Amino acid sequence: MRWIVALLLLAAPALAQEVALPPGDPAQAPVVLVLHGGGGTGADLRRHSGFDALAAAAGVVAVYPDAPRRVWNDGRNPANPRDDVAALLAMVDALAARGIGDGRRLYVIGHSNGGGMAMRIACTAPERIAGIAIVATKTLLGAPCAHPDAPVPALFLHGTMDTIAPHAGRRTTDPDRRVARLARRIGEAASAAETLALWSRRNRCSGETVAVTDPDPADGITLRVHDFTGCAAPLRWVEMVGAGHGWPGATTRPALLRAEPHVNDIDAGAAALAFWFR
Repeated sequence: MRWIVALLLLAAPALAQEVALPPGDPAQAPVVLVLHGGGGTGADLRRHSGFDALAAAAGVVAVYPDAPRRVWNDGRNPANPRDDVAALLAMVDALAARGIGDGRRLYVIGHSNGGGMAMRIACTAPERIAGIAIVATKTLLGAPCAHPDAPVPALFLHGTMDTIAPHAGRRTTDPDRRVARLARRIGEAASAAETLALWSRRNRCSGETVAVTDPDPADGITLRVHDFTGCAAPLRWVEMVGAGHGWPGATTRPALLRAEPHVNDIDAGAAALAFWFR
């Protein structure tokens, strides 16, 4: 399958990005923003995630933008005036004006700080978002949410052994000094369970089913899949028992995360596309 890859630099508010186009007319294709974590780049996540091939098979435009100074303004610092939501939406609109992607069918998947940014977009402009997928992050405490009651299809993937976005949350009062220091440095966050309780209320869900699966016993990871029911918008939570902070199914990993178990049971990009387009 042939790929066309472009590197575009747009007018202010400018975000550099790499764009991968699927076969066919890209103007008619849904758009997926793939948002890197803090300290990373779009090219980094593109390489680690292997999302290009998945996007091609799904017929979507994959966009890998770079955050200014490598960190998205996901709301953890209310004093930060930079509007990354407006910048990302302006980028999508500029691409659509050039015949690249249907900006009316916009999806966002983000890792770590990029996941926080995906939640902020869904909070700020839910009318623009067809679905989000959050990898390795939880709801940031104190982050603004202009539309907290607007349902948005959402998939969450959390490693229970995540040491950067701990499953139990990240607070400055944590008895674990390492977690408390991390909270002071990069912001406090709710636990995974608190995050999903919030989203269950937001999406107006009335129930929940849980299934345990282990597609690849050799990786030492098992999956607890929570499907919420009776929702105004679909909601799924995948707990990866034994997994850490990395991108599930990554083809390569940053040095910081190489000591973690490699997750073969699930691929974050494939799971997101299957959830959005089922």
